[in-house]
Amino acid sequence: MSQDENSTALSERAVAFSVEALLGLKDESCVQSSTDFLEDNRQNEKKKEMKGNEIEMELVGSELWSQFHELQNEMIITKCGRRIFPTLKVLVSGLDPESDYIMWIDIVPVDQLRYRYLYHSSRWIVAGSGDTSHPNSTYVHPDSPSSGKHWMSHAVTFDKLKLTNSKEPKSKGQQISLLSMHKYQPRIHIQKVVGGSTDPYPKISLADSLTFAFPETQFFTVTAYQNQQITYLKIACNPFAKGFREVTRSR
Repeated sequence: MSQDENSTALSERAVAFSVEALLGLKDESCVQSSTDFLEDNRQNEKKKEMKGNEIEMELVGSELWSQFHELQNEMIITKCGRRIFPTLKVLVSGLDPESDYIMWIDIVPVDQLRYRYLYHSSRWIVAGSGDTSHPNSTYVHPDSPSSGKHWMSHAVTFDKLKLTNSKEPKSKGQQISLLSMHKYQPRIHIQKVVGGSTDPYPKISLADSLTFAFPETQFFTVTAYQNQQITYLKIACNPFAKGFREVTRSR
């Protein structure tokens, strides 16, 4: 695939997966290439429209995400938890304004492999088979459940979500537990609350949810940034990195 074709493939609109595709087994003997991943997404676009009844989701800040994706994005994980940057923020349309919905996230491995970074060639390579994933890998948006009108009235931001490498997160419900040196894909789910339930904390269900995934939000988990270009770009773009920018300018 040419660079122009690859750029076109990273669209601003999410791709929804069927439940069967999401639960399908992956071949552990090889790495699923970005080309294959994007091709799978395109093939599932029609399934999204049929299942979602024209529900659509758009990634806010997709251009910035694409810049990080080109560099093979990295996210730091710590015991206390570290927030995602760029922040996951989406626009939703096509919901029933009067119905209630839950919006939640899970972060799943792209493959069953572990990676390491080659500094001399500035790239990630396979280092072996992946480890068993931690069980705490979901995050429910704090506004859930809310009406379709509420979700569609503004950009939905997952800025409270933190990533941790602790098997037992200190702040359950606010942190997702991941393994270091693995590759992950965030997925955003929309689940309609059925039957007029008055439960303020209804259970989330993948089978009852419409799932969206943006390939440009994939990342490698690290305890310290491996690629210096990632470090520089995060310092330049993250509003909370003001102190780092000032130190850099003073050198």
